[in-house]
Amino acid sequence: MASKKTPTAKNSASKTMPHFQHKYREQVRLLLVSGILLFTPLFSFASDGQGTVEAASIIAWKQFRAAQPFQTQVIALSQAPGGKPRTLILSEPAPQMTQARLMAILGTHAAGCKKQEWTVMSGGIVSDLVCTVVKTNQPDWPETLAQIQLEALGSTEGAPVISLPVPVRKMLGQSMDVRFTANDLYNWLVNDKHTFSSNPISPSLILSDLLTGGTRGVFRSDDGQLIIWIVGRNAVLDERARGDIHRFAVGGDLILGAVANKQSVVIVGRARTASLAHLPPLRSETILLLAGSSERQLEQSYERNDLIAGKGTDGIDRAPILLSPQLVDTEFGTLLNVADQLLKGWSMAGLVQYASFNYPKPRSYPFGATPAYKVEPGRDQFLFNWNTDGVAYQQAIGELDVIAPQRTGSLSVIYGDIKDRPRSMEDTAYEYFAQSGDTSLARVVQYTLLYQIFRQFNITAAQPPVSARYKEFTTRLDQVTRSQLKYLLSDVSEAQLKALISSYWTNFFGGTSDAELASYGIQRNELIANRVDVAMTVAQVLREANKTSNGKVLDALVDITEIFRLRSQPTAVEEARFNAALTTLDASLGAEFAQELLQKRGYLFKQTGLIQTVMSQPGGWNSLMSAGPVTATSNHTAYIVESHGQGSGVGGHNIDASITRFHAEESLSKGNIRVNQADNGDWVVDYSPADSDRVRAIARDLGTLDKDLSKEQIEAGVAQALNTALPEKPVTLSSIRKVTGHDEDFNPSKATAPTHQVRGLKPDERKVLDALAASKEDAIIIELSSNGAFTLMRTGSLNVMEVNSVTAATDALANGLIANAGGSGGVSVLVKGVAAEKTEAMLSTVKASLLHREKSSVDAVIAADSGFVVTPGRVKMLNGKIAHNGLYIDHSDIKTTKVKGGKFDGYTRVEVPIIVQSQAKWYLQLIFFVKDMSTASINAIVSKVSNVLATLNMPASPTDINSAIRHSLQKDFQELHIDALLKVKGNDASHKIHSVTIAQDMKHAKDNTSA
Repeated sequence: MASKKTPTAKNSASKTMPHFQHKYREQVRLLLVSGILLFTPLFSFASDGQGTVEAASIIAWKQFRAAQPFQTQVIALSQAPGGKPRTLILSEPAPQMTQARLMAILGTHAAGCKKQEWTVMSGGIVSDLVCTVVKTNQPDWPETLAQIQLEALGSTEGAPVISLPVPVRKMLGQSMDVRFTANDLYNWLVNDKHTFSSNPISPSLILSDLLTGGTRGVFRSDDGQLIIWIVGRNAVLDERARGDIHRFAVGGDLILGAVANKQSVVIVGRARTASLAHLPPLRSETILLLAGSSERQLEQSYERNDLIAGKGTDGIDRAPILLSPQLVDTEFGTLLNVADQLLKGWSMAGLVQYASFNYPKPRSYPFGATPAYKVEPGRDQFLFNWNTDGVAYQQAIGELDVIAPQRTGSLSVIYGDIKDRPRSMEDTAYEYFAQSGDTSLARVVQYTLLYQIFRQFNITAAQPPVSARYKEFTTRLDQVTRSQLKYLLSDVSEAQLKALISSYWTNFFGGTSDAELASYGIQRNELIANRVDVAMTVAQVLREANKTSNGKVLDALVDITEIFRLRSQPTAVEEARFNAALTTLDASLGAEFAQELLQKRGYLFKQTGLIQTVMSQPGGWNSLMSAGPVTATSNHTAYIVESHGQGSGVGGHNIDASITRFHAEESLSKGNIRVNQADNGDWVVDYSPADSDRVRAIARDLGTLDKDLSKEQIEAGVAQALNTALPEKPVTLSSIRKVTGHDEDFNPSKATAPTHQVRGLKPDERKVLDALAASKEDAIIIELSSNGAFTLMRTGSLNVMEVNSVTAATDALANGLIANAGGSGGVSVLVKGVAAEKTEAMLSTVKASLLHREKSSVDAVIAADSGFVVTPGRVKMLNGKIAHNGLYIDHSDIKTTKVKGGKFDGYTRVEVPIIVQSQAKWYLQLIFFVKDMSTASINAIVSKVSNVLATLNMPASPTDINSAIRHSLQKDFQELHIDALLKVKGNDASHKIHSVTIAQDMKHAKDNTSA
């Protein structure tokens, strides 16, 4: 739960209401004495679709979700003979893959698509796109699937299109927890001399070459043990990084940490051992969100201390859910809610259950059958919190900064009061949850570690959007609070209120037997009457004060509640508003009653049953649980937590960017340390090199110390931990790859089985490569087979890649070329089996794919002023020609003209001529109006148009090209500063230009030609 700073009350004179006398105090005393019966135990736990979707497809989707009920992002396809209809599922698609866009890519293969929603917890929803697809026996079907993969996931290399039905996800399985030190991670990467390659047609390089060569991308160790993602230090990630993120997330299953020099950051993962069905890959949209979150802390909590929280007349305990604004309606937001429910439910030995949360039960609980609060009894409050205290640390080793996690199975646990933590219980629970094998907990660790890595090395992205639901729900929460307090203080009659309160307490004690009550010396009727009497006494005081103050008591209660809900420290204005509200309550109720009323954020309201009663009325929880605005994302996070059982815990997540940084200091003797705090909140520890094998233990201890201690006390505590810690033995990379048990995996669909398959060289292939190698030619050979599939191989490699579409082939080629950005020498691309006239478009596609990477990493591969030729000594493109169709841009005739006057005064008019190869060659001319013109703008426009042309199959009509350009470039207009895109009306004098009009802004279309 995020720590919140709230205003403090000003002292004011006691002005007790006259009728608030001994009777009230005695009744409250009896209420507290019998509290064990009120709260057991007594403590506060602080077809919208397009086209026709066949019924069989909906049934297949329901079976899919029954097997994979919690968050997972896949592309799945049912099997069917011939061209019979099949089901295509995109589960939880990224925002750019809309229903309309999917239909456009499917084209004639789409019978219809529909969004389907699946509940993951009370009020939480994930949505999937479900389509019925046809004509899948046609030759272009593999190409269509590859385009869906590329657009939905960012790459065709990575997760395959899987076959329906799918195996059941167990959630709990093989251990996700591994432990090692920063020294171990450094040794695996540097001293073990691993070599890395991006794919089988990429050269193998050692880490130092990758770090110093400015290379960016994803590389797998040639022994298959590690996968790394290299980004620039201070890099700004954007949508172009999606392909790399996807390849990294699918190729690895656990984030092991990062190493960085002054220019580059290497994020390290364990090459995947867990199946995709058991441990789904991390998502690019979530990782970009974390990179764009510049805050030093992300928050999630169940607000059990909120004024309106409590158990309703239906026996369900409810509370608002707090999420940092950017986490609302995101995968990570829902994931944190899931992890929170696991922490509380399992810590309470299953005595707390959550509504609509059908999660598998563990084999055992952290403390056996004993709930956490009974392990160390006597606490009047109990906190359940996931925390980043010491879960990762940074250590300077040689010339590199190394970040390593404590363990990978779960975050650390906080129990009890934040100032009085039961450390032995926390250690027991940390061990239990980390070793549970739960995939939700492991994914939270990975995302948290990436967030900390990004903040440490200033890796950023665009600020993530905030869901409209965040502001809407916050507003509704305040409105409901006001309306229900108004109902309590003025709207309902005293007789009606008394009847409601009586019903509430009668139901509350309905589950307690007369014998149990008698054991406390209490009669049922007497107890209920006492509760009703106390509640009505408090209500009468409030109602009379509100009437006398002309509603100011209501306003003050609402103001205080709203400010308590703030996600950040109050401003001066909010502080003044808070204190003014306190002054109002002091004057109207008397300081003693006002203080009693507001302690623990209105705990008295809950003790008396008043707030539970009014929130159970129409306009209370039921209005908050109703659907809010439609979200554009596939994850709809829950508004409200609903639970039942014994108790309900306060807590949540503190995802803190700060980590402890360690530096070896030669002047320090063994056992001595120095501790300081950096401006950003990181603890900085100087230690003796003789203690380097005990640094991990120091990080954990420093992370759990009370940060309000003095510097001297913190140093003394850390020094004590250092001198009692045992040296850690080196951990081998092979040991963290050992797994127990087997988890069933997805089966790739037969339609995409050849996509990025790797096999060994055949004798004739080896002969060709050997001949090239003998002539000292570094070359990639691409061959188009008679069945429409491509093979890609490279001199020096023992393996061949097989792909089944031109999209997959260009994706693989671009990924294989990226390592050459390090300046390791030139490479020739040789093509076999592809007609010469189909060269230009495929080249443009490869170039466009490369341009989706960081500019600094491709400058050495692509020259900005050429089609695909770079400076001598680097990449040599092409000895042979590649093409996909007869469409290509006439680069020599691109024209730019500055516009003066008219609607586009000050713009640059860019004319891009396209040659269409057919029996009678014809031309198409695209005209862009660009606001901020530069050479880079022209190159970007040409590359994007080339990429679109490469996706078209011949013969292509003007209408085909019109549609493709319009749909494919819509999202790029803003990036390119393009106001409109059109074609001059009418043919030119030679009658070689066809009449096509394409415009983004139709209000300008009539004036475009004259401009």
